Order: sequence, then structure tokens, then C-alpha cells
Amino acid sequence: MARSPYRRILTVISCGTDANLRETRLSFLASFQIQLHSQVQHAPIKPAYWFATALLFGVPALTFALLFHRVGPSLWQRGSSWWHIFHLLLILPLSCMFVAALIGAAIDQRSISSRTLKERLRLSTPGATIWIWAAALSGFMYGGNWADLLAVAASWFALWKERTRQKWLFAAILIAILVKRNAELLQPTLQSIRFFDPLPSTASSSAISVQETSWASLCKGPGGFLFTTLS
Repeated sequence: MARSPYRRILTVISCGTDANLRETRLSFLASFQIQLHSQVQHAPIKPAYWFATALLFGVPALTFALLFHRVGPSLWQRGSSWWHIFHLLLILPLSCMFVAALIGAAIDQRSISSRTLKERLRLSTPGATIWIWAAALSGFMYGGNWADLLAVAASWFALWKERTRQKWLFAAILIAILVKRNAELLQPTLQSIRFFDPLPSTASSSAISVQETSWASLCKGPGGFLFTTLS
């Protein structure tokens, strides 16, 4: 049975006092101190409490709900372009969240070094499988015959590379692609689910149609997603 490190320390300290044993004791104590410091540095981070979790996720959710359901329609009714609305409602808040994460990690660790921030934010270099999944997701989001084919092939290759035992995932990916490509069949149902209620407008050119404010707008474009309607 392995001896505890503390018993080993007592054993070394109880040895004689000649020069060789003194040097052995010092080297052993130094190595133990380094090992103990490493364990303390890599101690697991305690999870946040329910209140902190609700605050961290609830405030951004409420902010995006306000932006999408109030600010966005108001800007569109006033004639703002999709380019400005997209950056104001999505890019700007996400950038603020990114900066807030960096500031919070720096305050928590009391350091702004890149190594400390990477450890606190749990950042690591993506492996080969992660990049394959990224390519599959890009093809799925972009849409089109070749992009969808890339999404299926890349995701199947990633599953094979991960040696997954859940074979049903291969069929689930193919079904998801087919559902996305035939989303127009669900347009009558999706058209009844609105993102927001159109605001009253005096100019007919600035009126928001039902299709532009409902889930049916997701069926537009070669990829069948909302971002294709912003061009």
C-alpha cells in the first residue's frame, strides 16, 4: 500500500543529520512543496449558487427579450436597416458579454495574464474532432445541396472518429437535414407563431408583414435560416 506523503516527510526528517541526508531532506521537501502548490493551483472551481446562476443567465435573457421584442420592431418601424438592427441587437450585446467575462475572470483571479484567464475560463485548444463538428455546423447553417452534403458527411465522420456507440445519432443527423430542407411544408403552422406584434405604422412602406415577424421567415433563403434574410 502506498505511504502517505506526510508519513514520508516524517520519515525523512527523522533521519540522521549528516550532510548527505540533510541535502536529501531539503530536495524532498522542495519537491513536495511544488507538488502541493500544483494541487492547490488546479483545485476544482466551485459551482455557482442558484441565485448567482439565475442572475448570470436571467439578466442576459431578459435583455435579449427586450431587444428582440421591443427595440428591434421599433427600429424597423422607424426605417432602420437590417444591418444596423443586427449589430445593435446581437453583435453589440455579445461583445459586451465577452468583455464582461474577461473582466470577471481577471477580478476573480486577480491577474490579467493570458495563462490565468485561459485556466479560469476553461479554454483549451480544440481537437481535430471539434473542427470537424464546426465544419458540419457551418454547412448546416449555410444551407444548399453541397453545404448540406458537407454537414452530413462531416458529422458522420466526427461520430465515427469519436467511436460513438449511439448509432441512432447517424439517423438523427440525416433526419434533421431532411426536416430543414423541407421546412416550407411547415410554413402555414410556423406563420402563425410570431416573433413580435407589428407596430402601427403610418407609412405602408415601413409596415411589417406577418411573414417578416413570424417563424415562417426562417424558411427563407438557401439555408432556410433567419440570417439569410438580412442581406
